[in-house]
Amino acid sequence: MARATSGNPMLFEAATSAARKARFLMSAFSDRPTGAYSVLTYNFPRPVELASIPGNAPPIATDARMEKSASPENKAAPPPPLTESIKPAPVAAPVSNNNPGATDTKSFAGYLNKGIASLASAKYKDAVEFLTQAVAIDSQDAIAHAKLGLAYSALGEHKPAIAQFKQAIKLNRAFVDADSYFRLGVAYLALSDYASAIDPLKQALYGVKAKVLEDRTKSTAGPSEAEINDALGRAYYGIGSYRQAVKAFETAVRLKPNLASSQFGLGLSYMEVGDKGGAEKAERTLRKLNSRLADRLAGMLIVPAGQKNKVF
Repeated sequence: MARATSGNPMLFEAATSAARKARFLMSAFSDRPTGAYSVLTYNFPRPVELASIPGNAPPIATDARMEKSASPENKAAPPPPLTESIKPAPVAAPVSNNNPGATDTKSFAGYLNKGIASLASAKYKDAVEFLTQAVAIDSQDAIAHAKLGLAYSALGEHKPAIAQFKQAIKLNRAFVDADSYFRLGVAYLALSDYASAIDPLKQALYGVKAKVLEDRTKSTAGPSEAEINDALGRAYYGIGSYRQAVKAFETAVRLKPNLASSQFGLGLSYMEVGDKGGAEKAERTLRKLNSRLADRLAGMLIVPAGQKNKVF
């Protein structure tokens, strides 16, 4: 659906017609169309049309809800966050209209499109190269920074991934989806910065829940509620908030009983709050899923109190 919100009423029909023809990038790592929301700005007499990635399935506009304003001065507020995510890359987002309609492969849109295409092909080093070029041309584009963060995350380069995700959030958090927040939190966990991991993981959880409520379905793409709660449990355990860790791990195993890492974390967290029976129950469940982790948990059960070890 497209509708005009401000500007010269005489131009509403032309602007709305152009908006309905706008196209969005397909989601990296998925060939499924996905809904999106964007604000389009039209400066007449030259219409703006969003670019699409060559080679992907034909993008559609009928599932997207778009608004426009007739001048930069009347531009509407940023749209709400896009919450659906495709693991391990975020949902589709429109190409920035900083350089709309550009076809030059060395333009911002050209580098951004090639970067996203490289993400879709799991060519992460190429994605980093192209997306780095994109942000060099336009350092104020949140989408490009978020995509670059995903590329670094896929390569296990946690520090630059964190830097890119933080910049994307600073510029426009509306284009930072649940998967990006999840990967930001996981990057902090990898660096043992447990306190910093908590907020982005909560944001990821909020995004996934919001998407479920919106679609009335459970998405199979991107991080699940169970996986996010598993990561949250690790973060809480890392800062010594063991009761919070218990709640997070209990939620994770309720949603996904065969998630071995959550059963393991739950057993450890039960031990920390003095629930030995709960820990032993978790160990018995874990033994059916992962005997190696079950052996580790059983070993922890006989370790004298006060002798803490790094367990994750």
